[in-house]
Amino acid sequence: MNKTIFKLLTFTCLFAPCRAGFAQYIEQTENNDFFRLAIHSEAPEQLIVRKKGSTVEIKTLNMELFDKIVEDMKKISLNKKYFSNFNVLEPNSESNVPSIVINLSQSSVELFSFYKDREKKKVIDFWIDADAVGTKEAATAPAQVAKAEPKKVVVKTAVKKEAPVQSQKIAIPSNNDDFKDFRYGASFIWDYEPLSPRIVKPLNLERKTPEYFYPIKERDFKKSEKEAHLQLAINLYNKKKWGLMYKSITLFQKKYGDEEQIDLIEYLKANAILREELEKGKTKPVKMAISMFQNIVSRTKDYDMRKGVSKYLLAYYFENKEYVQSLDLAKKLYVDSKENFDYEQSDSAAEYILFSLANLNQVEQVKQLVSEKTIQKLLPKQVLMAYEMFSMMKLGEVEETIKYFEKVEKTLTKPRHEAILYNAAEAYFRMGNYDKAVRLYDDFLAEHSYHIKSSEARLRIALSYDLLERDPYKVEELYKNAINRSQIPDISYEARIRYVGHRSVRKKKIDNSDREIRVFLDNDNIEKLDKDLKKLLWLTRLRIFIKDQKFEEALSFLSALPLKTMKEEERRVYEADGAEIVYGIIEHNFKASEYAKSFRAYEIYKDTYVNKVATDPYLNYIVAKSLLKLKLTDQFEKFMTHLRTLKDEEQKTFPIWVERNELFKINDVIGELTLLKNLQMGEWDEAEKSLAKVTLSNELKKFYFSGLIDYNLKKYASAEEAFEKYMTAPGARIATEPIEVAELLKAYTDSIYEQGKSEKFKKVARALLDDTESLKGSNTYVQGVRERLQYLYLEMTGAELKPDFVTFSKDITAFKKDYPSSQYQGRINYLQGMMFVKEGKFKEGRLVFEEILKDSESSEYLKEMVRAELSLLQIKERKI
Repeated sequence: MNKTIFKLLTFTCLFAPCRAGFAQYIEQTENNDFFRLAIHSEAPEQLIVRKKGSTVEIKTLNMELFDKIVEDMKKISLNKKYFSNFNVLEPNSESNVPSIVINLSQSSVELFSFYKDREKKKVIDFWIDADAVGTKEAATAPAQVAKAEPKKVVVKTAVKKEAPVQSQKIAIPSNNDDFKDFRYGASFIWDYEPLSPRIVKPLNLERKTPEYFYPIKERDFKKSEKEAHLQLAINLYNKKKWGLMYKSITLFQKKYGDEEQIDLIEYLKANAILREELEKGKTKPVKMAISMFQNIVSRTKDYDMRKGVSKYLLAYYFENKEYVQSLDLAKKLYVDSKENFDYEQSDSAAEYILFSLANLNQVEQVKQLVSEKTIQKLLPKQVLMAYEMFSMMKLGEVEETIKYFEKVEKTLTKPRHEAILYNAAEAYFRMGNYDKAVRLYDDFLAEHSYHIKSSEARLRIALSYDLLERDPYKVEELYKNAINRSQIPDISYEARIRYVGHRSVRKKKIDNSDREIRVFLDNDNIEKLDKDLKKLLWLTRLRIFIKDQKFEEALSFLSALPLKTMKEEERRVYEADGAEIVYGIIEHNFKASEYAKSFRAYEIYKDTYVNKVATDPYLNYIVAKSLLKLKLTDQFEKFMTHLRTLKDEEQKTFPIWVERNELFKINDVIGELTLLKNLQMGEWDEAEKSLAKVTLSNELKKFYFSGLIDYNLKKYASAEEAFEKYMTAPGARIATEPIEVAELLKAYTDSIYEQGKSEKFKKVARALLDDTESLKGSNTYVQGVRERLQYLYLEMTGAELKPDFVTFSKDITAFKKDYPSSQYQGRINYLQGMMFVKEGKFKEGRLVFEEILKDSESSEYLKEMVRAELSLLQIKERKI
């Protein structure tokens, strides 16, 4: 037998190094949609893979494995579609662990890693995020209508000045004006595991063997040769001479038979296996030994041995959550102890039965067992209540749990059982009775502050206050308390996420101190995040991007999230935020007069996000208006057909991350867009009819549209009156785009000019030019309108007999600087020359006139006027 063992060991030793020598540590698999790297790793935590921007970092503490990976990396050829190159970083002051850094070919390359337990491989899948690329293209595509990014302005007028009025906003329901409601922060909530009544585990498996319960007794070796032989085996066992012990046992069985003292012999062998493993530092029980103990329990007639081994096996089953086996063994131990009048053991066995049943969700059996008089005599009443409530909570019978608690609440004496208080509080929390939940969580902390579940209780209290919309600063203090006093890393991290969501996302006006706390989202101390925590973290990070109005970054981040694998109710939250992100991009481009980008963003993401939430009238309004601005009539008509299928009652109310300047109903949108189309096509009579029929979301629009129609119908007095009502009445302005503001300026000032109201024109022009200074250079059309208005103003001012020469000179200098290639340049030079003459500066005037005559681009008509002025100037000089 020894020779056979030796041969087997020799063969194994020879084979093992050969296998290691031919091992391939990295495997590559290329697919149409992704690229896979599989790296050999004995355990999931042996390799750490992290993506930072456009690099991937691989770390391990196993230096032998690290060297093998580096060696293989040098041999293989990396796919250029996904990777540029890789570097090996030696330990430094920032990290004492070497690492492999793989540089990705582009920032849109994403990865997902997981561990294959059977194959002992860490698998890393790389793919190119097409949505992120599409987002970037949509955001960076060249403008087809306008280039510059304008600032929003409110037009003022010199006719009548009013105090500025804030635009109407869509209200978000909240009891506090400084914060948005709970839905806008870290809003995911999940159930915490109910608290199981604790049992005192029979023993610590990492330190003890069944000998703790049933010591191996010395034999009366003088009694017989058989007893002496057994004592020899026991002595060898005590001296840890396992090989000699096995030989002694083998000789004993040959001499006296295999069944003689079989229980003791098997007990010695099983304990020897455990003790040998413990000496090697391996604290987990060996399955072979467990199997031997199970056989002993089912076979031995010695009650003390049976009880001792059973208690050890129960500890093993509880440790490994094998509740079916623990239930079966606990029942046998209960019956056995009753038959042997071991009442103390019966108490423990009864609780073991309850504990196993509760963890198996056997609610009916738990109820049946706790109602038995025998059990009621053995166990405290609150323990039985705790088990019954725990079982109901495990099954999700929350309402039944509350009914049961309210039935027994007044009978409870302090200190109340920890599981009763905690599970009742959790049940009330799940049902939305946060006031009652807070009271019970407080009681739990007061009576069991040492308990590990106190961390969850503190966070639940803070969350309840938050949901109840209590004082937000009190809520923040409670979150900080949960962070500082938590004993569980996951709970502390959840509190940090919720604190950031409350203070840095939901707070309407944030400062640098509110932004600084976002560092709490770093989770360096937690290697593997719980799936619920991951989703909460993703949501909070996404909303930080939205809060900061970084819509392109938000869209890229959202596109990288695994939405398809989420539950529908969770996915809808992300999709609703996605619709707001898309709206933010559309509105930003629309205000910048980049209508092509607005429509492109809508087309790309309408099916992914926009159409998955309720109708957003204002989004549809600006998309359709973009099509009008682009003069895409067919696309506009197609879009209008789509709008007519929408319903007003399905209008979107949440979330509203980007404030709307106007409140719309979809039917009003359709009517107003029809009016805008008439204006666009120059159908002024039809536009006038449409204006009389349409219901406008803002009364000021009536004045604005009426002014445009009257101006184009050459009803200048009516147009002037309508525009002045629009600009002076309180309310939200609709002309906020640079082009719309420019059209308003042109129509209004032209209406005054055409009526010959020169003094009023100069006052209005001066005021409007000052108020629209921020639009200077925003786009060609705006530039042209301002240039024409400024020129007309200078013409009228220059026509005065005695203008304000200082101001007039500054205005002319400013015009030349702003419009160096203006078509009015010659005329402006003429006005400047005339100003010098009127001021008595004949020499300066003559120089300006002579420059006009030399200018080949000056018209002959202008030159004739200059020659006439020079002649008059000569006459004046002779008289002088």
